[in-house]
Amino acid sequence: MTSSSSLRNRLKDKAERLLWTSAIPGREKFVEQFLEPALACGRVGLIGGAVRDLAFQSVRNFKSDLDFVFSVDDLGAFARLMSMLDLQRNSFGGYRTTVGGFRVDFWEARNSWAHIAGHCQINDLADVRKTTFFNLDAIILDVGERELIADEDVLNGFLERQLDINLRPTPNEDGAAVRALRRLWKDQLLASKHLVDFLVERVDTSGWEALIKRDSLAFPHSPILANLLQSYRPTAYQLYLDFEQTGGRLPPGLQYEIEFKSRTGIH
Repeated sequence: MTSSSSLRNRLKDKAERLLWTSAIPGREKFVEQFLEPALACGRVGLIGGAVRDLAFQSVRNFKSDLDFVFSVDDLGAFARLMSMLDLQRNSFGGYRTTVGGFRVDFWEARNSWAHIAGHCQINDLADVRKTTFFNLDAIILDVGERELIADEDVLNGFLERQLDINLRPTPNEDGAAVRALRRLWKDQLLASKHLVDFLVERVDTSGWEALIKRDSLAFPHSPILANLLQSYRPTAYQLYLDFEQTGGRLPPGLQYEIEFKSRTGIH
């Protein structure tokens, strides 16, 4: 059985190989023109989805976006670096580019939404883990130190394959619900009680149609919720009962419809 320490070492190794030795097109240029100058400004961390996904797939099959967070003393130097690299501004006060077909986002730690909104205090790179909605995203590779920053309960979440809520406030609740459903299906994860309660609340408040639309807009090339049939469109209460019956797994009706139509392309 894999231990948290061996998982920590494995994730660190895979994340390092992704950045420093993988065959991603444009990786070497990205490291030379961006990562190395960025490290001169302060600490740089690869956070969230990229590290999370490496727990469930190989470096060779990696297909996630890359999110980098900076913890710098000189915000002016950080801004000048971003300007010099001619990056696009994203909707959350950070910057965006593409590397080998992958979307890459960058932001300064103190520009994190949760920090600005007063939900948590960010003083250094490690604190950014407090800002993620999902527990499995609260993990950072410190690029300069080559160190994986993750609490034991997060690593245990990977080992138990349980998706939980790390920080409940979010600027996009329906988007978080869509990402949760996609993640539960893609990685065959178990939903915690807190996450089930959140999903039930979103279905009750927004309804399935709003979540399906959100999924199609956010993931136009790979919508999942649009594959639902009318035969499984549970009420909020029924969804709660179904999750209770499965012990946190996606209810069989939802699981079957998503899997069947994703594989066959039938809509």
